Amino acid sequence: MAAVHKSRGWSQMKLARKLETTQKVIDHYERRAGNPLLTLIQRAANVPEIPAAELVGSESTTAHSRPGPTAQLALRLEQIRQFPRKQQEFVIRLLDTVLEQAGKS
Repeated sequence: MAAVHKSRGWSQMKLARKLETTQKVIDHYERRAGNPLLTLIQRAANVPEIPAAELVGSESTTAHSRPGPTAQLALRLEQIRQFPRKQQEFVIRLLDTVLEQAGKS
């Protein structure tokens, strides 16, 4: 998280405001916790300057990076991981169908 705000020249407080949380929460994730909670990642999805994947370290942290399909896919996969198993299986079947159709074209 430190890389996210430092690469943009933001303080912890400014990042906290953008993520609709407190500076104390930002500090907690920078010092003690690993990856941020899903709720923070979901809030980041609404802030164009902060790719959600960047918060969890799955994307390089540059001031000029922009969210794209990879970041959006990572966020969706994290959301699907929170689904009950039956819903996850449905999504997998749906994806398999889409991938199969794409392979035929």
